[in-house]
Amino acid sequence: MIHFDSEADMELAIFNHISDFEVFPWDQSPHRVLKVARQVRVGEYGVVDILALVECMESGDKWVEVVELKNTKIKSEHLAQLSRYKSFFKSADHDVRFKKTRVS
Repeated sequence: MIHFDSEADMELAIFNHISDFEVFPWDQSPHRVLKVARQVRVGEYGVVDILALVECMESGDKWVEVVELKNTKIKSEHLAQLSRYKSFFKSADHDVRFKKTRVS
């Protein structure tokens, strides 16, 4: 198991992997990450740690994936946080902008 000193360190390592290889480190399916961003504000719903636009290489289908990281045990408020993000993306006509960033 890899240990990270902070959630920010974990986020940076995962973000850099996604940026470098265009895949999630845990995903073996034929998907590719088209765009990825860190610390994305989703209106009044919060700030997503990592947000990615993903494409299935077989079907061409595209979707948004939210990666919310915790460096502690999961609590009910963490699940509520994910529920807020889901509500944001289920709402119509949100324009989410991906900024190209590379952090070392």
